[in-house]
Amino acid sequence: MAPSKNSCRLIFVEKFIARIDDLKGRLTRCLMQDPVFADRVQEVLSDLAQNGLDVRIEVLRKDCDDSLASYRAPGAPMSRDFQDSKKITEIHWPVRLEINAWHAPGFSNTGGIDELIRALVGLVFAHWGELDQKTLLANAGGVAGIRGRAITFAQAMAQQGDRVAILHTDLDKFKDVNTNFGEVVGDRVLAEFAMRFRQAFSNHGILLRTGGEEFTAILADRDAARLLEMTEQFRQRMETEAFPDLQRANTCSIGLAIYPSGSIDAVRMMTFSTTRARPSRPQRLPVATVSVCRWVAVIRYPRLRSEILIERRLKRA
Repeated sequence: MAPSKNSCRLIFVEKFIARIDDLKGRLTRCLMQDPVFADRVQEVLSDLAQNGLDVRIEVLRKDCDDSLASYRAPGAPMSRDFQDSKKITEIHWPVRLEINAWHAPGFSNTGGIDELIRALVGLVFAHWGELDQKTLLANAGGVAGIRGRAITFAQAMAQQGDRVAILHTDLDKFKDVNTNFGEVVGDRVLAEFAMRFRQAFSNHGILLRTGGEEFTAILADRDAARLLEMTEQFRQRMETEAFPDLQRANTCSIGLAIYPSGSIDAVRMMTFSTTRARPSRPQRLPVATVSVCRWVAVIRYPRLRSEILIERRLKRA
């Protein structure tokens, strides 16, 4: 006897929920870059749309309408041929999700739709819902296992043959900002600093809040010069672009550790990049302080030597 439509639909729902749960499980073991996570979610949504369920998810800050990410099936799903199903708002600090779903006329099992949407919401919250409230960065000090998952990411990138860099930065004289302008303004300045940090590096690695005004990026790229270039662009922006609440720029200290491709000691690298950002905390140097040892080059800003010189030293290390 041929299986009924309901049993086929049940198998379909279970198949996609298992796929979503597998992706969620990978997030619990290893942090994922925003673009990679978006690709994985959109692959699931594309397959769902092909099977009669078009789901679109908008990730917004909980306290305002700033859009952080949007997930939908690539291309132009035929939603006009689908029946309007539902619009849902889910909140999990520090984000809220706006979910719109349409289903084909034959996709009448609304229980299955609800189950699939709950699984998708859980997946998106697994990526966004653990972020620090003020900075929207993964909080290495506030969520159990974040540091280990970050190191797992670095090791995975090294195994793929990428150069892995660990960048540590903190905002100069942030205590003075809180003292002179108040903690409310200080929080907004910190959020702006984090936004610039995310804009500079989120497409190239994973980002962590490792202290009050201290952030760390684990970056991966086959081209060391490109890692240096994006770091220098971030430094220049911090040096020249005013913070709206301060009406002036505010510099930051940066430590950058770049490891030769192929292998990595991520724990040592995180220590190196952190300590190189902190000593003496100069506001301005004529050139970068560059330390080169057998396994890693470490650069302290705010001034860089030529990228060619650093690359040559990396190759000799």
